[in-house]
Amino acid sequence: MMKAIWVLGILALSACSNATAAGRLEIRLQNRQAAHTATAGASVSVTMANAGDQPIELPASYVPDVDKGGVLQTNLFKVLQEDGSPVDYRGIYVHNVRGSTPSLVLKPGQSIVRTINLSLSYQIMPGRNYSVGVHPFIRYREQQESKSKTTSADMTSLKTATSNIIEITPR
Repeated sequence: MMKAIWVLGILALSACSNATAAGRLEIRLQNRQAAHTATAGASVSVTMANAGDQPIELPASYVPDVDKGGVLQTNLFKVLQEDGSPVDYRGIYVHNVRGSTPSLVLKPGQSIVRTINLSLSYQIMPGRNYSVGVHPFIRYREQQESKSKTTSADMTSLKTATSNIIEITPR
């Protein structure tokens, strides 16, 4: 009898373990403004990491990308003034037809890091305080381990990435 209970307990734990296995996209923002910077700017480091234990897929358009001049290709950040009002986005709006851009697959523990000068794409003024986060529309799909190269129709539902919010004061 005791052995049967022990076996059932082990089976229940393994079922729970399999049910909680998931990929998880965490986006970490970090202020890169150096005290010795001579030019005005608001540089932030963006780290997009799979903090889970399953591969995840996200559209390449959700990874911050800039043109040759450093201007963002899409409005990915939520930049707010001290009074809570949004800062105008002045970057490029690239609209991709669904399925026209490749998806990126992040394996567990894998990350992508980009450094972006927000002052080139947002109406940011030196000496003012701003809060920066990512827009909540950044989503990803979890991939099944056995189907790492399946189509998005075979993926589980979309999940929202998590992100921190940072304060910046451009010089």
